[in-house]
Amino acid sequence: MADTKISALAALTGANTSTSSCALPIYDAVAGSTKKIIVDELLIAFGTTSGTTSSTFTFDGSGGSSGSITLSWIKRGNWVTLNLPPVIATTGTNSTALSSNTALPAAIRPTNIQDCPVNNVVNSGGPIAAAGIIRVATAGTLSILRDHAGTAFTNSTSCGIGINVNGTTITYFIG
Repeated sequence: MADTKISALAALTGANTSTSSCALPIYDAVAGSTKKIIVDELLIAFGTTSGTTSSTFTFDGSGGSSGSITLSWIKRGNWVTLNLPPVIATTGTNSTALSSNTALPAAIRPTNIQDCPVNNVVNSGGPIAAAGIIRVATAGTLSILRDHAGTAFTNSTSCGIGINVNGTTITYFIG
């Protein structure tokens, strides 16, 4: 490699890059030498991590059912982007929130409650016209709300988020 210009090397695409084994050269100014760093370690140095979390979501109120999903997330600095696949359950009496039973990892919990507006909240089996809310609590739980006012979902119907879509993505600040 010492005799080959970087521009003459074969290119790698992101899809062909293993973040756990591909390495980049990096100059260590303190040691005065060139070293290698793998992509995963470089992402950590820049404050980027990612993962998945599985959770069951259950309606509050009496008699509701639940739905299970696996969330995907990525953290860059103090910002987290979270993707929720569709989750639909049957409401109970006076249900105002569909909430996760498993907390998010501590590294992606906000220092203050974050309310993220979303356009694909489902009530009575169909989308509602007004924006709903995904609330990310400081304890790491998520709640899907019909609206910001906390209006109850219709009793004993299919409600949740993401009907007829591949998922819902939100971004929030962790502090």
